[in-house]
Amino acid sequence: METPLSNSGKNSFEVADCAVNLAGNILTERFNTPKDVNFKSEGNPVSDVDIEVEQAIISLLQSEFPSFSILSEESPPVETDSPYAWIIDPLDGTRNYITGIPHFCTTIALSKNGIVLFGITYDPIRKEKFSSQKGLGAFLNQSPLSVSKKQDLKSSILGLDIGYYAAHAAAATKIVKDFQYQTQAIRILGSAALGLAYAASGRLDIYCHFSLESWDLAAGILFIQEAGGMATDIQLAPADLNSKSVLVSNSVLHRLFAEQMTG
Repeated sequence: METPLSNSGKNSFEVADCAVNLAGNILTERFNTPKDVNFKSEGNPVSDVDIEVEQAIISLLQSEFPSFSILSEESPPVETDSPYAWIIDPLDGTRNYITGIPHFCTTIALSKNGIVLFGITYDPIRKEKFSSQKGLGAFLNQSPLSVSKKQDLKSSILGLDIGYYAAHAAAATKIVKDFQYQTQAIRILGSAALGLAYAASGRLDIYCHFSLESWDLAAGILFIQEAGGMATDIQLAPADLNSKSVLVSNSVLHRLFAEQMTG
């Protein structure tokens, strides 16, 4: 993977790694402090920490790669003529974070002409850094990742998240009802980026979500693909940056789950 060097001579992956480390330091320092919370829409909170982390990340990335475009959750997009674009979620799992639940992360990816080149998702509480570069595999810290090897739903753990739109939440709760006794267990964790990372590492055998944006998906889809898994949207089209939902697993469980879901 070749990308331009930064203003300080680093490659883009090294710069992204610095950015998630910076984000992780802020998130851990502010975790047990008071927070100013507002709502972008009903059930969709944003805190002053989301904004603080995002500004720190964007400042670092722009100082190193001023020509790159930026798509980030809490700010208007920065559009340039560059084929490269940063895709950022400064704090995925805001509701967990603001209520003191230690399950959240920062996720950053770099795309070129709409194709994700690499992604990093960092859980600063557990010091777990999931990463992947296209064609080079997926890793948790330095250990290679592989999706689950299970071949049946009954022994599988299904992960999902509800989201905050009523129609999508209804679809997710229907999955819970329909699969409660067809799987070993169901987990609702509150961070889509970590859900995808956990599926790539085999901690979850299947993961699905009905309402997502590019910053939720970018790194995680690449993790799944590089860990040997299958990533589609809920309609079973290949997942990409424009997908609004996701279903990931190994190819066998993906097929079995899809058959039951649509049957």
